[in-house]
This record gives sequence, structure tokens and C-alpha cells, in this order.
Amino acid sequence: MFQKNNNEEFEFNHQNHQKGGSQLENKDDTSSALSTLDEKDEKGSVVWKHFDRFVDNKGTSWAKCRYCRNGKYNMDSGSTGNLLCHLNKLHPNKKFSNELFRAKLVEWIATDDQPFTVVKLPEFRYVIQICNAEAQISMADTIKSNILKLYKSYHINIQNILQNTPGKISFALDIWTSPNVIGFLGITGHYIDADWNIKDILVDFVNLSGSHLGENMANMFVTCLKEKKILTKILAIAADNNVANNNTFLKSLEQTCVENHIAFHHKENHVRCIAHIMNLTVQEILKHIRVGEAQDENIILEELLEKNNKTNDIIPKLKFGLHHSPLDETIRIEPELEGFSISLNEWQTLKELCFL
Repeated sequence: MFQKNNNEEFEFNHQNHQKGGSQLENKDDTSSALSTLDEKDEKGSVVWKHFDRFVDNKGTSWAKCRYCRNGKYNMDSGSTGNLLCHLNKLHPNKKFSNELFRAKLVEWIATDDQPFTVVKLPEFRYVIQICNAEAQISMADTIKSNILKLYKSYHINIQNILQNTPGKISFALDIWTSPNVIGFLGITGHYIDADWNIKDILVDFVNLSGSHLGENMANMFVTCLKEKKILTKILAIAADNNVANNNTFLKSLEQTCVENHIAFHHKENHVRCIAHIMNLTVQEILKHIRVGEAQDENIILEELLEKNNKTNDIIPKLKFGLHHSPLDETIRIEPELEGFSISLNEWQTLKELCFL
């Protein structure tokens, strides 16, 4: 997939393994960091990056796996076939692959919104060198090219998934404008798969050129579905509550569906976005709420006294107790508190004050 190019990639230089055929101090020690390889071995099979070679007291050459105690093989024949089988079967993730590394590097840059030029940073390259000195890092232009290839691959995969869904697909749409004032139409699909699991997927993120009017939105949406060959699978549309735009969009979509003999009605197949409805409701409520500074309770009581002289004898009683029955029970036990009781007429006056 990738070809080494001196103009686009470089390979980190790494330290040579120690030379010589000396015997390991402990034949059962699996913690050795370096193989006792000569220069010829180092340039040979990749397995020597995962096995240590040593010679026992009888002069027999052995290879021991760096990851498990059971991986010990006689190497007198010189063949590394058994070592490679051991590595593939028991430690498949231990083998380093530059092809896999560069593919995952591209995925990380794309998903984490990293710039293509991150691969030029000396600090980044040093981190990779520490992890594996064999890693070959692609140049920024190569990264860009591979991301575009990755996008096409994902695009085809999404198309296959949506085409093979057993039922219809509902779509949710939203318009988004980037900080640099570029308009986008986000389209997500929602469906039930063959195992009756509810699934959702990002169908497309379309550059919305031109106006954000409903007719233009409909053209973009229909073009997207036709490219993926899923226009016939449309079930419902969920969108925000921009009445003018949505009505135009849905009617235009309905006309397209009628022309293609697809059942779709601009009202019956439209699902309004409940989250947007709640947002609009709260915003409207907040318009009518006036929040002032907090006032002291005594100041509030004095203002009420000035508004209605009938409260002169009631308010002090109210400050002692706010419920009729508990106060009566208290007075029965403590008769001297009778002066604080509230009559039925006074309670009625209090009710009227609540509506002032």
C-alpha cells in the first residue's frame, strides 16, 4: 500500500543490538531486552525483534520468545519458520507493521482534527522514535492524500450499510455554519438493523453552497441520497422548527418523491424536533421573566402595609405562624399566644393580598 520514498518518508536510525554470541546468564530469564545477535541476524528475519538467541553449555543455539516462557526453539538448523508461526499464533499484535502504523496514523489525524503538518513536529517524531525506531512517518502531503482515500473508503462502507438495511431509514437534518462562515448540512440516518437494534449513522456532512433556503436544502439532500442509492428507503424527516424553510424543503422533497414513485407526504412524514421545541419554549418564557435584586423581607412587609392598611394587625401574626391549624394547637397549649391567632376573615384578607 505504501512505498518508501526518500522524498516523502524517513526512517529513524536506531541503535544496533549488542553483538556477539555470548550465553545468557539465565536460560529461563524472559526479561532480556536485546537479542545476542550478530550483524547478519539483525538484517535478517523480523522475528529477531521478538526473540532472544542464546547458546547453552552444550553449544546448542536456542531462541526464546520475549513475551512468554514456552516460546523456546532449537536454532541449530538456522530456520526461523517455527519462530514466525509462534509469533503469528500467540502474539499477533507484537509484530510491528509500517503499513498498519501509517494507516492508524492517518485515522488518528482525521478523527482528532489534527493538522496534516503535525508529522513535521520534532517532538512528535521523537515520541514515535521512542515507541518504535522502525516507524516510517509519512510527510504531510502523503497524509492528506491518504485521508482522502480513507474518506472514500468510509463513504463506500456507509453506502453499503444503508443499502442493506432491511427496512426504511429516517433522517435528521440540521444546518451548521463554521466560524469561518461556511455553511454545512448535517444528515444522520436512523434505522433498525437485521438484529432489531436501533442504529444511527452520519450519512453525510454536505458543504451547503448558496442560500440556506428550503429548495436548496432539498436539492442537496436528494443529491446525497441518490448518490448513495437510498432515496427509496426514506421514511421520515426530523428537522428544526423553521416553518418557512421546512415547508419549502418538505414540499420540494415530496415533489421529488412523487416523480420517483416514492411514498412521502410533507406533513405526514415530517417529525418535528422536540429538543428545538423545548429550546424555543424556554426562550419565550425567559422573555417574560424579569429578575430584580433580592429584597429584605421586612422591606417587602412594609411595602404591603403601605398598600393596604387592613394588614396592620395581620402581618405581625403572619410572621409568627403561617398555617391556621398548627397555630390553633399552639394557642391551646399556650393561651397567652391567643393574640397571635388569625381569624377566618383575616385569612380571607391574606388570600386577597396574594393577588395584588
